[in-house]
Amino acid sequence: MQFFFFQAEDGIRDRSPSRGLGDVYKRQGLGCAPIYPSIIHSTPEHFGADRSQAVIGIQMASAYVGNLAMPPLFGLLANNITPALFPFYLLALLVLMVFMHEQLVRKTSRC
Repeated sequence: MQFFFFQAEDGIRDRSPSRGLGDVYKRQGLGCAPIYPSIIHSTPEHFGADRSQAVIGIQMASAYVGNLAMPPLFGLLANNITPALFPFYLLALLVLMVFMHEQLVRKTSRC
């Protein structure tokens, strides 16, 4: 079962334009949207067509766990330290993703 939460549009709440996180949430998917389909599309190339279904299942499970765990993790950091850590939090995740991609390319290019 999945739950979806939608933020009210600017005109529904009041007449003043939004200047807070609402504007950020509206544009957030624009930059991140191509990553997930690209990962799924390149799976047979990296792991072989015979193993791609199992690997795609693991990728999807990992994406769901990441979507479930990362926002509360940053919430804990923001509540206990400062919300100003958000750019560094995103940078750390980006560095981790680049490192893992390079490891994948290195290991699959040997085969």
